[in-house]
Amino acid sequence: MATKKISDDAIINATITNSGGIVININSTVKHMFFNHIKKAVEEVVNETDIKNIVIDVDDYGALDFCIRARTRMAIRRAVKSLEAVK
Repeated sequence: MATKKISDDAIINATITNSGGIVININSTVKHMFFNHIKKAVEEVVNETDIKNIVIDVDDYGALDFCIRARTRMAIRRAVKSLEAVK
């Protein structure tokens, strides 16, 4: 899947792991102002699931909260489907 960097958007990838807990890596053009807000939004979405070990990579280009949450949900769904395909 090709991805394109767009302002006011975010590219979020998730990988379910066997250990390590919840790891959130954030790269953002507005990191100095909104790091905690972005992290909280991602954590809240992860906490909606039963997943205890996951790595979330966030490349943010000024996305609004609802966009970050939606992209995180979709990244988690893709990670779950990918894991199920391996089983």
